[in-house]
Amino acid sequence: MSTHAEVWQPAIYMISTQVGHEGVLLDLNSKDYYTVNKTGIVIWELLTQKKTLAEIANILHAQFQVSLEDARMSTNRFVHSLASNGLIEVCPD
Repeated sequence: MSTHAEVWQPAIYMISTQVGHEGVLLDLNSKDYYTVNKTGIVIWELLTQKKTLAEIANILHAQFQVSLEDARMSTNRFVHSLASNGLIEVCPD
C-alpha cells in the first residue's frame, strides 16, 4: 500500500478531460475510459502536479471541508484503484 510521502503520476499513455461535473480518464493503450467524480478530478489534477499523498489529503480536507482522516481514506482508496488499473505510477526519485 502507498505511504503518504509517495508521489504518483499519471502513466504516460493516460489523458484526461473534464465534462461537466465529471472527469474522464482515457487509457490510450487499451482504449478504456473511466469516469471520476469531482473529488476524483481534484485528486487526478494534483497527481499531475506531483503532489504527495499527504499533500493531496490536506488539500481535499481544506477544499471539501471533510475531516483529514476522511480525506486520507478517499485519497488512498482512489490512488489504490488507479494504481491497480495501471493508470498511475510512482514517480522516480
